[in-house]
Amino acid sequence: MSLERVLKLKEEDLRTLAKDLRKVLLPLRQDNHSLLFGLIGPLGSGKTTFLKYLLSEKLVTSPTFNLLKVYSFQDLTAYHWDLYRLDGSPSEIISQLEEIGFREYLDDPAGITFIEWYDKVMGDESLEEIPQVIIEFKLGEDPEMREVAFTFRNLNSSKYIEEIIDKRKV
Repeated sequence: MSLERVLKLKEEDLRTLAKDLRKVLLPLRQDNHSLLFGLIGPLGSGKTTFLKYLLSEKLVTSPTFNLLKVYSFQDLTAYHWDLYRLDGSPSEIISQLEEIGFREYLDDPAGITFIEWYDKVMGDESLEEIPQVIIEFKLGEDPEMREVAFTFRNLNSSKYIEEIIDKRKV
């Protein structure tokens, strides 16, 4: 099952939304056998900024050159992947990631996987059954505003996130 919610947010609204979502990461993870956040959007659209606000502004930097950064927060481990530099079909990129242990990170019972440039692997069959929150960032004509679309796939419970997002709908 797939649900979608769309918001138009200023930078400060994005920060507040991310901090509110931070409060529900642990229960969301506990309700699902695995959890993946796929982040999509052009350069400068707010993917890494959102993660900074969500996890901790002090921790997060873009892993573009490292491919993966690992952060501990609350009682969870965040696996932050950045696929910007990878090329190929979704299955080819997943194969490259699996060579460096991607599946083990994804299956960590205390972990949440965050993937920037998720559109590069979206649609790969190996990810289809994994509970996902896909967040797409779009820049509009107003440089102060972002359109942020949330899609929920295969979640046992998306109520935690839905309640937070629905409070902000225009």
